[in-house]
Amino acid sequence: KNKKTYKKSLQKRLFMLVNFSIFAVILISVLLNSLVFKNYYMTRKTDLIYSQLGKINFLLNENLEEETLRLEMEKICVNTNMHIVVYNSSQNLIYTSMPENAFRFNLNSAFNVVFDKGKASLFIKNNGADRPEILKQGKNYVITLSNLRNLNSQAIELYAVTEENHFIFIQSSVAPIAE
Repeated sequence: KNKKTYKKSLQKRLFMLVNFSIFAVILISVLLNSLVFKNYYMTRKTDLIYSQLGKINFLLNENLEEETLRLEMEKICVNTNMHIVVYNSSQNLIYTSMPENAFRFNLNSAFNVVFDKGKASLFIKNNGADRPEILKQGKNYVITLSNLRNLNSQAIELYAVTEENHFIFIQSSVAPIAE
């Protein structure tokens, strides 16, 4: 009888040890993912968006035919899972991968682009609670983490004005990172 009790006690201990170990591994991986890896992926996504600004600016300066430019921009959108909108200094739409009305709604909520005598300027106009978090900023661009209220999600967005006064907007969802 003593051997059976010892055997059951050992089985219970091993069972509890294995279950505790599995639970601990799951808990540690969830904590690491939410605390460490999310920041890592957000930084990588921000850097990816910024690198696309250089590619788009290069394409715009190449004086490509309209169809060639459209195809190159579509490649960028598909390969990076981003939306891109480009206006020239005359405020004419050069390229968009999203409905224009969706872009205008988003643009009006946080930033203003002012075209004055062919010169474009970018500035933040929203100082309220909906103001996006600025992730990275330079002389001619700003990258933000914005809340997309109509989609109940977040996106990393780049607003930039090039030396040739093109206005570039790039948007990439962060929903997969947050999950």
